[in-house]
Amino acid sequence: MDQEKQKLKILLLYLPNSEDGQRWERLAKALQTFADLEVVTDPSPDFATLFQNRDHIFLDCALADWAKLTAEKVPNLTLVKVEGFAWNELETRTSYLPALLQHSCFLLENISATDLVRCLHLYLFPKRLMGATPLFEKGSVIMGEKIQSLENLGTTLDKLCVYVDQMDGFTLKNRLLDLRQMLSAVLSESFSQVQKVVHPY
Repeated sequence: MDQEKQKLKILLLYLPNSEDGQRWERLAKALQTFADLEVVTDPSPDFATLFQNRDHIFLDCALADWAKLTAEKVPNLTLVKVEGFAWNELETRTSYLPALLQHSCFLLENISATDLVRCLHLYLFPKRLMGATPLFEKGSVIMGEKIQSLENLGTTLDKLCVYVDQMDGFTLKNRLLDLRQMLSAVLSESFSQVQKVVHPY
């Protein structure tokens, strides 16, 4: 049966607080639009047992055992953080990056309710169309740049971020550093894989 017709069984675990309560509630409402959702806001120390028989788990970063997540990848797990990481701090990079290399992390910062539903749906039910076709269908802005080596990758990403920062109506400008970091990792890995195919020896 098509997974979109049969609702996903999703678990959301988070620690509520007065400052971030509305954002967690918004995430729960967004997930409920297309999933059979269970929300746990007061998990016991052995809450990992709740992971069984779930199609997907969204886990508050405040509850994450970063050492375990570094040692072992948990399938169908997405970490959730209300605000971005302070990547300029060495302690943050040392503590979180090893686990984040194995697990997806969803940032709630500055995402509207409409965009939240759309992002979650695309994340959990990805289209089976390759390349730029889905983007063309949505009328998205598409930018291209030929990458022949990684020497000028930083300059290329800087130009991209400057362009996006000047776009009218772009509401996530304070996330450009996250975008740059993510693109740097993705493009570097993609270039490396292509090189292995083109020059296997």
